Amino acid sequence: MDTRIIAATNRDLESEVQARQFRADLYHRINVFTINIPPLRDRVEDIPSLCIQLLKKIGHRLGRGQLPLIDRRSMDLLCSYDWPGNIRELTNVLERALILCDGDKITPSHLNIKTSTDAKPMSTDEMSFSLRVSQGGSMHQALHEVKRQIIEAALARSRGSIKNAAILLGISRDSFVHHMRSLDIRRL
Repeated sequence: MDTRIIAATNRDLESEVQARQFRADLYHRINVFTINIPPLRDRVEDIPSLCIQLLKKIGHRLGRGQLPLIDRRSMDLLCSYDWPGNIRELTNVLERALILCDGDKITPSHLNIKTSTDAKPMSTDEMSFSLRVSQGGSMHQALHEVKRQIIEAALARSRGSIKNAAILLGISRDSFVHHMRSLDIRRL
């Protein structure tokens, strides 16, 4: 029998193997070709086209003929949201909006996205960073370093509180922890 296994996970299996949380033999059997898909919060530029595709799919499933357009404020809200639930959460938000919308435009009231309004996010004029781009350095490395500086600055201003640092940056705690892990940043 000739088979091919396609597996997906949101975990870093390599670190799971090192921590003995995932079987090494199984990892080496299935790790033939890896495709890393960044979370939705790191692909903001994809959100408008994803919304169009998802609305068409949901509209077809719900039997909606004419689909409403997403107004500018709603699209700005969708693009600024952190999406801890990734594409599944975006799909659910759009389905709810499509059900609630009886006009020709989806507005922020149809989206029902919870945002952190109890704390004022840091503005860019409150932060300053220095960045050196070395010869042969990539944009990815430069962005990686800027993210590191932003996360470390937020942690310093919040005296090591992850919750308050996330509020300062206007992102969810889960997203902040994700960035800390991906940048290998320890709490101050």
